Amino acid sequence: LQGMMPGMAPAAPMGAHVQGNLVGEVRFEQPESAQLALQHLNGSELGGSQLSVVLHGMNNPNGTKLLVTGIPPHVQWQELKDHFSSCGPVAFA
Repeated sequence: LQGMMPGMAPAAPMGAHVQGNLVGEVRFEQPESAQLALQHLNGSELGGSQLSVVLHGMNNPNGTKLLVTGIPPHVQWQELKDHFSSCGPVAFA
């Protein structure tokens, strides 16, 4: 994809399956919180699965949107939001 910044991932459909797990999006209120989440939550466990966290590559001019893969199907959006809120206020999960 042209114009993508290094370290940014292309968009994936919300709720898409990747190796049996789901793909989701987490948006923070501040870019500093997103950076903190990249550093501390990439590779973390949620619901028995390891999460992969990268900057979302589409419509993310402020750097507040993250693409999360490895979300187990039984994990609810509130659990995802709670997991990421350890890094700052979450605007959307």
